[in-house]
Formats: sequence, C-alpha cells, structure tokens
Amino acid sequence: MMNHNISFMLVTAVLGSMAVTACNREPVPSGDKPGGKRVRVSVSVEIPPLEDDETKTTFSGRTLVWNGDETMDVLIGNYDKGTTHQTELLHNNGSNVFEGEFTLDTENFTESDMCAVTVPGGKGSKSVKNGTNFIAQMFISEDQVQESDGVMNGEYFPLYAILDDAMRTACKTGDGSYKFEGIQLKWGCGVLRFNIYGTHPSMDAGEILKSVKVYSGYGVGQSSMVVISTNNTLYNGKNKIQKVTLTNGTTIAGKTAENGAVVYMAIAARCPNTEIDKIEIETDKAIYIKDINSSNARWTNGTNHRGKVYQYRLNISTFKRMDLEVYNNYATKLASIVKRSGLPSVQVCMTKGDDIITIESVNDSFYATAPHQEEYPLNTMSLYQACSMSKPPLANIAMKLVDEGKLELGKPVYEYYPEMLDLFADDASKEHAKEITAYDILVHVTGLDNSTYSNITYGGVTGTYKYSGPAVHILDLAIGKILGKDLSEYSKDYIFDQLGMKHSNYFWQSEYDYLAAYGYRTSGSYGRSSGWTSSNAAYTLRTTAEEYTKYIRWTMHGAGLSTSSYEQLLHDYFATSSATSQALIWRHDTHSELQDIYHHRGNNGNFKGWMCFVPSQDMSLIFLTNGESSFNFYQEIAKLFLGTNVNIAALNGLGGALPDEEDDTPGSKIKDPDRNEATTW
Repeated sequence: MMNHNISFMLVTAVLGSMAVTACNREPVPSGDKPGGKRVRVSVSVEIPPLEDDETKTTFSGRTLVWNGDETMDVLIGNYDKGTTHQTELLHNNGSNVFEGEFTLDTENFTESDMCAVTVPGGKGSKSVKNGTNFIAQMFISEDQVQESDGVMNGEYFPLYAILDDAMRTACKTGDGSYKFEGIQLKWGCGVLRFNIYGTHPSMDAGEILKSVKVYSGYGVGQSSMVVISTNNTLYNGKNKIQKVTLTNGTTIAGKTAENGAVVYMAIAARCPNTEIDKIEIETDKAIYIKDINSSNARWTNGTNHRGKVYQYRLNISTFKRMDLEVYNNYATKLASIVKRSGLPSVQVCMTKGDDIITIESVNDSFYATAPHQEEYPLNTMSLYQACSMSKPPLANIAMKLVDEGKLELGKPVYEYYPEMLDLFADDASKEHAKEITAYDILVHVTGLDNSTYSNITYGGVTGTYKYSGPAVHILDLAIGKILGKDLSEYSKDYIFDQLGMKHSNYFWQSEYDYLAAYGYRTSGSYGRSSGWTSSNAAYTLRTTAEEYTKYIRWTMHGAGLSTSSYEQLLHDYFATSSATSQALIWRHDTHSELQDIYHHRGNNGNFKGWMCFVPSQDMSLIFLTNGESSFNFYQEIAKLFLGTNVNIAALNGLGGALPDEEDDTPGSKIKDPDRNEATTW
C-alpha cells in the first residue's frame, strides 16, 4: 500500500517501449546553469510478482521484462514548490539499471527536492501541474496485445515506487552522486483474467477468438493518474474502452471454464466507482455481447486493486451474438448514410428476437474539420440526447401509477399539483389550466404551445391536437409531487434501475463529463447542454442506443403493466395525420410490410433520433445522432435496419433525398424559427 505520510513524487513505470515524461514542457537539457550543480543518479529496479491473494494466480513462466535501450525520467521538484519543474533522462544500460547525469537547477531547487523518478511507458505518460498537486499520468494501452492464449506481452503494465528522504540519504555516495539499488517497484495496475468458454447456439464449432473488449462507464479505461500531494492517491483516468487483441487466436466452442481460452487485460489500479458495463468478444465469425450487472464487477471507491488479478468466467452461450458478416454489411451501409448526410456520427441498436446489432458510425470527414474534437472517442457507450424520446417513458410511469391507484387520467392535474398554476400568467389562464387532465397531456390536446414553459397565457382550448413539451413537463412535475421525488429519481425507480439502464438519466450526471457526446450545428456551434438546471421529461434524456433499447423491448412486451393499462398506453385515440395515430405519447403507424409500428421521434437541433418497435417481427430499432442535416437520413436508416423498401410514413418529409454514394455534399442547417431551443418535437 502507498505510504500516505510521504509527501513526495512517485516513481511510475510502464514496461515495454518507453518515452520521456514531461511536466508541461520539454525536458531540461543537461549542462551547467547559473547556480546549478551536477548530480549523477543510478537506479536499479526489481519487478514485483503479480499475484491475487485469493486465487494465487501468478504469471510464473511468463516474466514481464524490459527490452532495448529504454529511458527513465527523473522528475525534480515537489508539490509545494510552485510551478517550475525540471525533468531529466536516465538510460537503461540493458540490465534494468538506469543511470545518467544532469545539472540541478539550484536557483529553484535543492537536492532535497529530488523526490521521485518515473519510468513512463512510451504511450503518452506524462506529469502535469494541477493546483498544488503534481499528477503523474500512466497510460495503459487501449488496445493491448496478447501473443497467444494465456500469455501477456507485458508492454503496458504501470509500476511505481517512492523515493523518500531516508532512501535518498542512504543512497547518497561520498562523491555526491546517488545510487539507488534494488528498488522494488510496485504495481500501478490490476489485471482482469477472462476464462472464455462454451458454445453459443448460433456459433460455428471452429470459430477463432480474436479479441476481448471491455466497456466501462467510469473506471477501467486507458490511463491511471497518480496525484502527488500530502495525501497520495492513485486513481483512474476516464477513457472507457479496453481491448485485448490476440495475435494467435484460439477456439472456445465446447471448452469448459477450466480449459477455455485465457485472456489477460491490464486495468487501472485504484478506480472510483469502477465497474464493468459490457464485454464484447470477437471471433473470426461474430461479435458476442453481454451486459455485466454482477456486483463482483463493481469495485467501490478507495479499493486498492494494484497487483491483484480478478478472474471472470465468461460462458459465451449466454451472450448476444452479432454475425460479423451481417454486422459489417450494416456498418458499411450506415457509414455511407452518415457521410452523405453530413452527420458527425450515428449510434444504432436494432434487435430482432434474440439477435442484436449495435453500431457506432463516426464520420471521419466531419471530425477532420469539426470545431471541437471529442475528448473521448465515440463508441457504443457514448451518451447521446434522446430529445423527445424522453417523453414515452413518462407515459409508462403514468400508467404504472394508474395501476397503483395513485393517478387518474381523467382527473385534473391541478388537483395533484396545485403549484402548476404558478406557471400561468394571469387569473384567467390559471382557471382554464385547472381543467387540464393527464389524458389531455399524454395525447397532446391541452392546447398549450411547444415553447412557453412559464408565464403562460392560456385560453383553455382543449381537445384539438397540438404537440406540447411544456404540458409534458407539467405532468412530470405532477408525478414528482405525487411520489415526493424528482423525475430523475422516480424514473430510475420505475424504469432505469429495473432494466439495468445504469447511465440513463434526465439530469446531468458527473460521469457525463466523460461519456456524453457533443452535439453539432452546421453553423459551427457545438455543445452538450450540461448546464440544464432541472430534470424535464419534455426536453431530453441522456442515454445510449443499447440502454434505450432495453426500454423499447420492455414496452413491446408489456412494460409490467396490467392488461388494461397496457392497452390504454398503445390505444389509437385519434389520427394526427393520414398515416399516424396518437396513443399515450407513443405514435402508431400501419405499414404494408411490417404491419404495426409504434414509434417516436426526437429533435433538439444538434441531436436527433427515432425509435420504434414492430410486434409482428419482435423487432426494435433506435438511432441517435449528434448533428444537423437537411437530408432525410431518418428514412434511409429506418429502411436499412427494418429490412423494408417501403417508406415509413411518419418519416416522410423530414428533409431532402440523400446525395448519391459518390456525392460528398455536406448537410445544410434545418431552419425552424418557431422552435424554442429548449423544447423538442
């Protein structure tokens, strides 16, 4: 364990090809400086064994070694010495002894400031100044390589050690140089060991394991950060994918947990709220996906994982399977749509029975000139705004409250939530507002417009269809009053926690700083609306296509409602167009090939999307995008994944025809001057 009484910089080390660690500037060149003093330093190091106290899993016979003429940084200075740093290099003489000579800048430092050395990993490791703390950032490669079954190559495994006053005093020689011998490096990472085995019903017996990918909403990702201050801590960075690629594949079909393929993965050592969300196993024929909700995949804040091995047995027969040829076919066609529409990216999840296809398609052409680059690469764990697709879950919750006897659809909402009258401008408006019922809101016949959320002037014209976000927001506030909870809380109770939608929320969460995609307008502006100050079911829900799919399929299969409430949820109350009928928030189309389609669309300008389920096919689809386009990408994506050449009537008229395949014309901005920015449709 790290000694918390030592307030010095750390020795951090990563095996393999190594590079210079910098403190926000280039290394200081050797040579005399005014007031400087030449110092010679030699360090020999020992690699610790890697062992799990519980399973006693070791890497005996698979020694992790350094190779070649590598370098080691000596970081000069400590956390209370201001912003000036000095960085020098020591070179490996070939036997894990690192030595070199440099000039200490005594104008700013004394020898007692030489608090640490670091061996970075050639993968971007660095040190930075953050307030009064030094931060040494140790990167674990996002794409680790394993040479064969059960053998790590060891390139990306961070190590560290602390040089304290006692060590520095003991290691100073008579000529003023320092010779640190036998420094025992400590592991700066833990290791996941996956035993992969079993036979999926749809797999070929000879499928070859190619890679394992782990997704984490927070905590397993690419970098570890060592904060050096009076309270030394080690925690993880925010990249959210780790992948191990096998250079020599192995079969897994028919094998057991004891003799299945073994795959190792380095992870950050100490991670706040670390959890594994999803594992993808790729073979030469398919991609296998599994959500991980087990408590043993969640590590609590403050747990030390350094030098530990965590073993997981993955029975591939329980995973969802995506045929690789089918996946690549969809991915290629989706990429064409994304590029031709000028969108930054599109995230899709389609299911049919037990089959699932999840794709994140990123437009490299867009990001080549984008005004802002995503800090964290977009992937299927990235969170998008669902826009108005935030509304249907509220209808589910309303009908659950009907089942529980807590809500009557025909009763004025005012009787549940008297405070709603404060949203209206005058006494006459308030009197009319007292007549609005939950039913009026859920089928959009309140007469309220789609832009005004406060100081509403209202004539009480109900019964005629008029889409209204503010009305939906009034209902989510009323339900909050009934339940004594905010929307972001009761939506978790009634839907998100039940379905394992761990990262979906109506309110901005701290993890969204690392998970949420930026939305782009063709005008050049971009943003994430992270400053939205309250939950609002009319505005947006942040989610992923995979997580929202859980909600769609749950709704398709009854949503846990009574038969009566479920029928009311999806009943055709009236037609909103020649092809679309209004249910409770949900819409219903009849299609010549697919029959019934229940759906909803979302548009926040810089985020858009559409979702549906098709009962006759046991099929669901959702796609989310983070940009504007004047082309009808909705129709093209829907037809591609729903497998039909017949247009979806509800998606007609949402932009012009996409350019031909060879046309790289970017999309133009959709003009909608009547839309308020904070509302959706």
